[in-house]
Amino acid sequence: MIPRPASPWSIGRRWAVSLSPLLLLACADRGGGPATATPTAPTLGVVGLWPLFERQLDLPIWILFSDPLDPASIDAATVRIEAVAGPGLGHPVLGTYRLRSLPDGTFDGAVVEFAPEVGTTAAPESGALLPGTSYVVRLAPGGVADVGGRRLAAEVTLPFRTITGSTPERLLTRGIAGGPAIASVAPLAIDPEDRMLLGTLAQPRQAVRVTFDQPLDPAIDNLPRLATAADRGAIWLEYDDPARGPSQWIDCAVELVANTLHGAVVELQPHGVLPSAALVRVVTRGGLRDNLGEAAPAGPTILGQREN
Repeated sequence: MIPRPASPWSIGRRWAVSLSPLLLLACADRGGGPATATPTAPTLGVVGLWPLFERQLDLPIWILFSDPLDPASIDAATVRIEAVAGPGLGHPVLGTYRLRSLPDGTFDGAVVEFAPEVGTTAAPESGALLPGTSYVVRLAPGGVADVGGRRLAAEVTLPFRTITGSTPERLLTRGIAGGPAIASVAPLAIDPEDRMLLGTLAQPRQAVRVTFDQPLDPAIDNLPRLATAADRGAIWLEYDDPARGPSQWIDCAVELVANTLHGAVVELQPHGVLPSAALVRVVTRGGLRDNLGEAAPAGPTILGQREN
């Protein structure tokens, strides 16, 4: 049976951080001085941003708020990141958002983490953030909300700057040694008996998400987006058919839906309805590379199977 997807807090690297310097702001409703959590405050407050200066291109950004937040209010519209000066002007800043605490457990649920899409060793500037660029985080008024429904009273802007340089050793953090490994595999749609839905028109969209423990090299030669029965690419679905034989390939589109320091998420999207009463397997070929060029062991790997 394919395991359930791991919690987003448990997938990916762990690193020690220092929160000094931390940009301290006034609460949107309180005027001067560092912001503090105040249960009776009429609006939500912002405490600060980490890191501020000379940050490597793949490091997440942490935005600290005064109180625990409503996850439904966090997205690219309410927490917008854009370049204001430097090579990154006009370059889209793509990545993923999640809530977390600080490493010491404080600010639980009150820290918005933005993990940018990463570049590769061959092209470290191909990620979401570019070197030597000044950025700003814009928090729209009335956007982000805490669990009690309070929102920012006015726009808040938080500046930061990326590190300068051109070599991957300077621009990117050193990741996990060795090639990418699977952290979790799970279908998007299952029935009450934990079986995969077939993906008919009357059912929810079906796909299988495969999460890796580190970012991948997104190049087409490493992760083909379209494949054939003769050349199945880097990762595919298959099943054993009693009439047609074992290891029958299931035609899927391959989409890299996230590729950050926490890991890569690859979605396998069947082009048709899945075979009924079958055990569907996820298989990867050997040699799949991470963003630093390190490859997984040679030879195919069957990641798991799921009955439908």
